[in-house]
Amino acid sequence: MHSKLLNFWKIEIGESVVINQNCVLDCRRYKIIIDNNTDIGPYTRIWTLGHKPDSETHELYGGDVNISHHVWIASGVTILPGVNIGKGAVIAASSVVHKNVQELDIVAGNPASFIRKRKNSLTYTLKFNPILE
Repeated sequence: MHSKLLNFWKIEIGESVVINQNCVLDCRRYKIIIDNNTDIGPYTRIWTLGHKPDSETHELYGGDVNISHHVWIASGVTILPGVNIGKGAVIAASSVVHKNVQELDIVAGNPASFIRKRKNSLTYTLKFNPILE
């Protein structure tokens, strides 16, 4: 509950995906693709559209956001337009992701930076499945 989908017809959600409360998923012009067994924590914001800060006309920029399988996005994360997150990646709480995250990388901070590789075989299936709880 209390999550917002902006243009929900441009989102693709795989199986066993958890999207917790108070998330914003912005699909106004571009797609968000979320693969299987991905866990998205509360208060996460995924943006596909923004403004160029140096533009005299407040010009828009954007791009699809692709989140691969077995990704764990902790609470309060912001993902900016055009980002790809590789399989099994972990995004720490309150991080701001402005560039691609590689497979099995654990990233944290603002801007999000590499911490270490995740050690996980990625064979689990999420059993708790509250899409837009």
